[in-house]
Amino acid sequence: MSTTESKSMCAEIEERLSEVLDGTAPASFYDHIAECDACRDKRHEASKAAELVASASADFRAPSNFAEQLLAKVEAARPLGPVTQAAADSKAAAASTKSSSAAAPAGAEKNDAALATNPTVLAPAVAENVTQRSAESAKASEPKSAKAAGDPSAPVQPTLPASGPVGATTHHGAKESSSSERVTPEVRATEPEKKTDPAAVKTGTKVVPLFKRPAIVAGIVGALAAAAAVGIAFRGKSTDKDAPVFDTPWAGKVAAVSRASADKSGGFEACDASGACSVVATGAEIKPGSKLRTDARTRAHVTLADGTALALDRATSIELSAGKERTARLDQGTVVAEVTKSDGALPARFLIPQGEVEVLGTKLALTASEDRASVEVARGSVRLRSGSGKWKEVRAGEEATIERDGDAVIASSTSLADVMEWSDRTPEEIDAPVLRGLGELRARKPGQTKERDRAVRLAKHSVKVRIVDVVARTEVDETFANDTDEELEGIFRFPLPPGAQIERLALEVDGKLLDGAFVDRDRGAAIWRGVIQNAAPKAPKPREEIIWVPGPWRDPALLEWQRGGRFELRIFPIPKRGSRRVVLTYTQVVDQAAGVRRFTYPLAHDASGTTKIDSFDMDVQVLGHDKEFGIQTRGYELATGGASDGAAERRTLSSNGFTPAGDLTVEYALPDRDREVTAWAYKMDGAPAAQDTQAAVVKAKTADEKAAIEAAAAISNDSSPYVAIAVRPKLPRWQEAKERTHVIVVDSSRSMIGERFARATRLASSIVREMDRRDSFVMLACDTVCRSMPSPEGGGNRPISPSAATAGDVERFLGGVEPDGGSDLAASMMAARAAAGSLGGKELRIIYLGDGTPTVGPTRTAHIETAVRSAMPGGDAAVVAVALGADADMTSLQALARGGGGVVVPYVPGQKVASAALDVLGAAYGVVLRDPEVELPAGLSQVTPARMDPIRAGGETFIVARMSGGSEVSGSLKLKGRVAGERFEQTYPVKILATSSAGNAFVPRLYAAAKIAELERIGSDAQKPTVIELSKRFAVASKFTSLLVLESEAMFKAFGLDRGSVAPTFTGESEAESSSADADGEPDADEAGEGFGSGHGRLGGSHSSRESAKAEDFGGDSVPGGGAMPSPAPRPAPTMAPPSSIPADEGFLNEPSKPKTSSAPKKKPNFDPTNPFDDDLPRRRRMVPMKRIFERKGGFETVNTLASQNATKLVVAESAFASTPDSRDKTVELYALYATSGRVGEAQELTAKWSGRDALDPDALTARADLAARQGDRERAIRI
Repeated sequence: MSTTESKSMCAEIEERLSEVLDGTAPASFYDHIAECDACRDKRHEASKAAELVASASADFRAPSNFAEQLLAKVEAARPLGPVTQAAADSKAAAASTKSSSAAAPAGAEKNDAALATNPTVLAPAVAENVTQRSAESAKASEPKSAKAAGDPSAPVQPTLPASGPVGATTHHGAKESSSSERVTPEVRATEPEKKTDPAAVKTGTKVVPLFKRPAIVAGIVGALAAAAAVGIAFRGKSTDKDAPVFDTPWAGKVAAVSRASADKSGGFEACDASGACSVVATGAEIKPGSKLRTDARTRAHVTLADGTALALDRATSIELSAGKERTARLDQGTVVAEVTKSDGALPARFLIPQGEVEVLGTKLALTASEDRASVEVARGSVRLRSGSGKWKEVRAGEEATIERDGDAVIASSTSLADVMEWSDRTPEEIDAPVLRGLGELRARKPGQTKERDRAVRLAKHSVKVRIVDVVARTEVDETFANDTDEELEGIFRFPLPPGAQIERLALEVDGKLLDGAFVDRDRGAAIWRGVIQNAAPKAPKPREEIIWVPGPWRDPALLEWQRGGRFELRIFPIPKRGSRRVVLTYTQVVDQAAGVRRFTYPLAHDASGTTKIDSFDMDVQVLGHDKEFGIQTRGYELATGGASDGAAERRTLSSNGFTPAGDLTVEYALPDRDREVTAWAYKMDGAPAAQDTQAAVVKAKTADEKAAIEAAAAISNDSSPYVAIAVRPKLPRWQEAKERTHVIVVDSSRSMIGERFARATRLASSIVREMDRRDSFVMLACDTVCRSMPSPEGGGNRPISPSAATAGDVERFLGGVEPDGGSDLAASMMAARAAAGSLGGKELRIIYLGDGTPTVGPTRTAHIETAVRSAMPGGDAAVVAVALGADADMTSLQALARGGGGVVVPYVPGQKVASAALDVLGAAYGVVLRDPEVELPAGLSQVTPARMDPIRAGGETFIVARMSGGSEVSGSLKLKGRVAGERFEQTYPVKILATSSAGNAFVPRLYAAAKIAELERIGSDAQKPTVIELSKRFAVASKFTSLLVLESEAMFKAFGLDRGSVAPTFTGESEAESSSADADGEPDADEAGEGFGSGHGRLGGSHSSRESAKAEDFGGDSVPGGGAMPSPAPRPAPTMAPPSSIPADEGFLNEPSKPKTSSAPKKKPNFDPTNPFDDDLPRRRRMVPMKRIFERKGGFETVNTLASQNATKLVVAESAFASTPDSRDKTVELYALYATSGRVGEAQELTAKWSGRDALDPDALTARADLAARQGDRERAIRI
């Protein structure tokens, strides 16, 4: 664009700024604004001015008769008094124009008396009257207009429209204007376009709308300011008791108190300035200057006068200021604050021991202690001042940690949902009590299905936690007691933390602990059923297969994965008036945020106080941490215990009659937390035993099982060391906060029907409720087509501002959508991109909520990824895929996220919807390293994962491999990808040494867990045997295996179960040996992460050519070039040839056909082979062209023979269906008879019942589509 064109565009944009702000301007305007700094500044200033004007009188509370008084004053101010439509003729207008200045006072007095009997009439005027009045008015003002032409300071006369609605006319001196009556946005959207009468406007005259003239806009702003002033005058007389008050100190009421104890009194108290304290309960008043304190069992919610909500966690102390400022001091504990925004009030402040936090309208979590504090922002932004006096901004999705006398360290938050989950007061999910805290303990008699509650109790719960570097090993020792006089089967359902891996299950038999074995899930369940059937021989025999070997044994225990992070442990028998002891062990990687790692042991906050454990013990030990940073526990008072050596720190807790009050959290940091790469390696002592491999191959029943055993044996019997590498790249941070447009896509296909779609609706509504108020969103419900939620303000499907009200609109919109049809992931992403429109410098986030099962369009993962890449714009755009349900198609969802440069967020059963919403928004905030590609140094092979997922800023990813060249690897690790459309590349010098130290014994199981997770993501049946074999050999739980404990070694042998494992035992009692590295040329800490365009030197630069590497077999040998990770497929061309241009011999996606070779070039024939009459066509024999013509005649019979033929069959079919209503065969037969007999009503009722039993039955779907087509609803039939 030339300079002249650019200036012309800038001038036009300045003139039409109102259209730019409301989103109705042409798309070319937004494209120009994205490239023009001056226009972008103008739009920013205009938007800020609009916000100030919009909130200028937000605190104004008018009296009930304010409107009547204001109209009366306006009418009284008319020079000629109230003007009615009948009196609004041109002569009166001209007369009033000439004498308005002299008659104004008198007219005002006259109108005061006539106000009650002569009200203002707002009605459309007759078009000819308007035309006549406009013409006469223009004629009367000719002398002044002529004068104005020579006087630049003369006011511009507004041009009146010649037609359309005309409201009350106001005369002020020589000025005359007409204002239309107010119309709602819905009415304005359908209002016909107004036309200007040529008689009223001279040829060549430019008509400028009123709201685009600077003088008029200034007048309007002045009027609004005056209205705000009136609002200030009336505020003292407001009668709204619930209105927010911003000019008084913080005070309020107690909204709720939750105490984890049988006694409901106490736990929350308020102290005055003199130090006198009193217990406060729900509904109590909180006065200014109060100091609020909760004990170790109590949580409290307080609502302040300005609308701010405070949630106080256990053992929290906060003091409200007695002055006029909105200030509070947090001495210790955790507070989640949702601060009400007010442009007219000073920012709220929270003082902490290490500094202060300045807050506008924001939702944040504050945690403070004597040593350090942290701030996590869920909505808006805050300013944080550290002890050094430096101010830093913390934005939504970020966390700042600050130590005494240190500067704040800001990073993307990875634990936002966990930190704030306890503060949410919404009801739990249906199965949340089963999954929270200590789990659920039930029992039943052998052979019965009815479960008994509270028949078995938890007598003892002992927890031993050993943390070494980044890995935690948790051992749970539990004793279950049976207080009944019956022998019972115990059922214990419990959750595991995300990413945790069960490694051991032991059952006490005759005073000794007997370890279990990992077995095929189906085989383990069959053995368990055999045990129960043998214990209750009179019980009905189960339909499923049972495995039983006769012998004098019983006493089994079975541990199975259920869904999400939920496991189920079954124990038999629990003798009457007796008990059973079981030990469960799992390991997990401890997540980090800003270098601080938090281990959480889940314990429920039982507000009823009914959950009691006779004996509860907790023993936590941390090794390899930074001694200066120390360790800190939250939630419970743990005593400092004795250490096994000087390197470890221990904390212990012992309690009788224990009632859980919430999670236990342990915080620590590693000495090398500022470095971006850490590596561990482990070398087994001696070669692994391989003598059982051949025997297992012989026992294998299928070729797949044999191949799986051999593949697993090749890995387990390999003596090369194992390697685990943690990568924490320091991604650049935006220097300025950027607004986002979120397009929320809810899968409304048939597979989502029922509770899953209801959960998606609740989650979508909660996402909008928790969304940053500076952002906007578009809501889509997509199956084969997408339907968008209309904007509440009207004007089409423009982005909507998030609020509690619009969150309710989302629920109502999705509540009116019936899930049906197929699921087209690629088309939904394209529709989402189109719905976002012109971004105007905003970041685009597409949030997909669904099960990820594509049934229409591209269904292969490679095709889905390619389609999404083509649909997404470059730069600041990402897709966040939310997996709904434990059976969600993770492979397709990961392809969706990879193509969109985002991540996958699971929404597991039992998770609170508000917590899940924060998880989703946390993933949407900040920057992401897209298409990460790692090149490892030579000597590393069998790299997993074969392809890395995008890495969030502040996140950490693990790469596992094997050493193929000895016990030492040196070289460079190169990480490449794209951040916000820019190339990112970093090199780390690494040196990895293998060791046999017991502290590194976790590495082989970490390697096996990564291999199993990658195979499970593929999801095909061909991977199942390999997963089972790896699970057995490395003692790692999977979806296809279970842990089975039998009463003796003889019983294991009788059932053919092998408890052998090649994985070493990791106890967590020894320090780990690791090596860490920083990037080559790493900048100083003050420079790192400052943002894009800060001279960081890590973005851009030359981009080496990539070679697409194809993954080998399961062994996953490294690709040529020193173990480089396979790179993603190259991005396809943005456009494809139309179908008509594809040759018949070319395949899918325009794959070119192979050229046909010939010995010599052939001369191109000059005849047309399609024309049999061409003279140049070589003829062998004379042929006479002929055409055979068939004549067909149709006829119709008026006799319906099917109805009479089916009458008898219908009676029989209806009788058979009535006797067995759940029979699918009877249902199909009856529907066919209804359909052929024309009984559509009965067919619809039958189909509704049929779909209710199985919503995804293919025949039921076909029947519903057929009925919709019969009723003429073609679109619905196609959708089904």
